[in-house]
Amino acid sequence: MATMKSGRFAVSCAVAAAMLCATARADGEAEAENELEEEEDSFVSAEVALKFDSRYLSYGLADNKDPILTPSGSLTFGDLLTVGADVIYDITRYGHKAGYTSREWKINEFDPYVQIGSELSADEYDWLPTSIEYDIGYMYEYHPRTKGKYDRSWCKDTQFVYADLTFTDCPLNPHFYFERDIDRDNGTYVNLEFSHEFSIVEDTLALTPSVAQGFGNTQRVAGYLFHDDGSPYRHGGLMDTLFKLELTWTLCENVELSGYVGYSDYLFDRNMRHAARNYEATGRVDDSYNFIGGLAATLSF
Repeated sequence: MATMKSGRFAVSCAVAAAMLCATARADGEAEAENELEEEEDSFVSAEVALKFDSRYLSYGLADNKDPILTPSGSLTFGDLLTVGADVIYDITRYGHKAGYTSREWKINEFDPYVQIGSELSADEYDWLPTSIEYDIGYMYEYHPRTKGKYDRSWCKDTQFVYADLTFTDCPLNPHFYFERDIDRDNGTYVNLEFSHEFSIVEDTLALTPSVAQGFGNTQRVAGYLFHDDGSPYRHGGLMDTLFKLELTWTLCENVELSGYVGYSDYLFDRNMRHAARNYEATGRVDDSYNFIGGLAATLSF
């Protein structure tokens, strides 16, 4: 079964991560006498991750109520330019239930991207009231042509430009996200998130509750929400609200494990909430809300 495979893989990752941490600690102790020497940062850094999500959500809507697996990787040059990709795998046989070919262990979506990003420190720039972390990027969303006879109009390839801003010194750590679909439907979506990290074990274990609210313009809403007769719901407004609780375990400097649970719904617009019930891409979900959870392992070097 796919769930058993992913479980064995997760255990293997955890064992490998523990061995890596042990090696890192041993190396650190052996070189303790040299810790006072300042080390130059590498021009190139890398990150790989593996993420499991109980459902595949887009804007709080269930693209697929079955689990997905997302390996990803990126390279960052000079702490400024990053190139990377996310690969979303379906891991169940839901395709037969939805009326097209099996999607088990096949790629659902491939998302290569390039972005620039850095931190503007309030200590270095006196005119800034708070330090700001930012990313500005471009992403291509590719869907493999393996959907069988199923209508692909809902999953055509598209392109996005996006921006991330995090105000790191402010209370509740406000995070602003903007994206623009520049190809498929010209939809614009923004999301504002507030969170606070509670340290359980210093530098090791942390718990972070958060709440986020999305907003879509008319084109973005019309691309995902529908009236009962199947026609697009053409009215911009407040979209998904997400409540999330995340636990992060830093095994060592280069390895991090995390898990989350969350609840998403369309809370502020009754008509939009009703339209959200008509979305789910495989036709097996008719609710506007979703309970979700996930696990992730991240390795940086």
